Amino acid sequence: MKERRLDKLDKLEDYGDLLLPTDLRKILGIGMNKVYELLQANEIPHLRIGRVIRIPKCYVLEYIEKCTAKKDENQ
Repeated sequence: MKERRLDKLDKLEDYGDLLLPTDLRKILGIGMNKVYELLQANEIPHLRIGRVIRIPKCYVLEYIEKCTAKKDENQ
């Protein structure tokens, strides 16, 4: 499981500091509906400039850490 987590973090290095929702979909391996659910619920903080959404990479890292910590607690 840790190898899989590292693969996703390695993918983050390929992206800039601000991600698009489509980038988030690729990194997390989820659908666009789930991406927008996470953003709307503010599970992953983001910036909105007009109609454009940008997600700072640091918030994606925090989200991944939070999710993996929850999984570790449940095991």
